[in-house]
Formats: sequence, C-alpha cells, structure tokens
Amino acid sequence: MTVSVYRSLGAINASVVISYAESLKIIFPSSYIEIISTYNWLRLNNDTFDFTDLSGQKNDRDINFYGYEQESYMGSGTIIDAQDFDVYGYDKVVAIGFSASGDYICFDYRQNPTIDNPPVVLMYHDQYVNDEHGQPKMAIVKIADYFDSFIHMLYE
Repeated sequence: MTVSVYRSLGAINASVVISYAESLKIIFPSSYIEIISTYNWLRLNNDTFDFTDLSGQKNDRDINFYGYEQESYMGSGTIIDAQDFDVYGYDKVVAIGFSASGDYICFDYRQNPTIDNPPVVLMYHDQYVNDEHGQPKMAIVKIADYFDSFIHMLYE
C-alpha cells in the first residue's frame, strides 16, 4: 500500500509490531503491519478523515499514528503506553493513533478478537457513555469497516 509520508522515524522490524499484537491476543491487519514497520511514528500528508459524530453530524479529524520502541519527541509515549483499558473502559479496543483534538483512532476487536482486519473507530477522549452496568466508557463511533478502507478515505 502506498502512502504519502509527511514524517516518520524510519523502519522497525515487523516482528516488533506482530509481537505487540500477540501480547494483546489479537491480530493486526497485514497492511497496518507493513505501513507501521516501514514508517514508525507515521504522520501522513493526507492525514484527515470525515466521519459522522455521535450527534449525527458530519465531522472530521486527523491522525498521527503511535509508534513502537522509542519516543517520537521528548516525553511522548509509545503505542504500548497509549493503551489504558481501565480509563477507556473497553477491553479489545486498541488505540493505534491520536488526533490533534485528543481523540483516539482505534482497532475495535470487541465483536471478534480473532479477526485480522477489525473495524476502525474513533474513541472520544472527553465524551462518555454508560455501559449495561452503569459504568462510564469513552464514547466510540465507527469510522471504517477495515484498515485499508480507512487509509483510502484519508485526504490532505
């Protein structure tokens, strides 16, 4: 898959990405592994996507992908540091990137943790919903059915 790179910290071994997914007992899409292992801490030129927000309105966000093994800038955490299932309120929702507004772009494995191409969702950092037990969870909206379709919807 060809992407237009604004910046990255360069390549990492794909086994690092695969091992991380295995530690979560999930399988990342092969195209995600390919892109991120080639461009660790990827920021695309075409980094903006449209989606329908919780109120049914058209909205947009950008994406910066989390990286592996090293910080992208002083004090920034890696993808591993970005997973806080207690705060998110969800198990099997894996943050792979973030937007300038502070929201998270995630793979959603809740319906099927064994699939290798889960839906891509936006998880709001400041909007919550209560689950069936009355516990707050960050609100989620679906962005794309698959990672490849998410990448194809990005624009500059």
